[in-house]
Amino acid sequence: MEIRQDPISSSALELLQIRAIAFHDTAKKLAGTFETDASGKFTPEDNFTSQSPQESVTALLDEMADIERLHATGRVPEWFGPAERLSLQVASSGELLLEYADQLLSHIESHDKDAHAYGCRCYEFQDLLVARIQPALAEWKDLQKAIEQLRKRTGAKSGTSSAANVSLMQRRRTRG
Repeated sequence: MEIRQDPISSSALELLQIRAIAFHDTAKKLAGTFETDASGKFTPEDNFTSQSPQESVTALLDEMADIERLHATGRVPEWFGPAERLSLQVASSGELLLEYADQLLSHIESHDKDAHAYGCRCYEFQDLLVARIQPALAEWKDLQKAIEQLRKRTGAKSGTSSAANVSLMQRRRTRG
């Protein structure tokens, strides 16, 4: 099956893919900022290092190549195109971030607000939620909205919707 891509849609998809990878990296970094020790208490991650711009680009290109290899080896339904894959990837990264935020909130809520022990990190976790996780969740929402708009535009240009494509595929299978 040959896929023809509109240059505008292709470049828009490429920009969204870059944003999705950056969002995934942000979610991974935030989720890895604090780890839990054997007792379930949060501890800072000791090996958290930043990469140089060249290392970041190299890692990004390696990740993109790995993703392409995975897609090339797996059988994907015709209707499940690049925008649908991107939507699934972004949802997965968002789920990682939401699970981490839930862990932080559970930790904060488990303490009586007037009875914090010495060394309690609740205030640090609250700052993390407000300063870093909330903006990341806003980016997640914006990214999902942009992907959905792209899906609608590409569906309108091809003259069919995803639901119509699924229906068409089901009819082809019953005939063949």
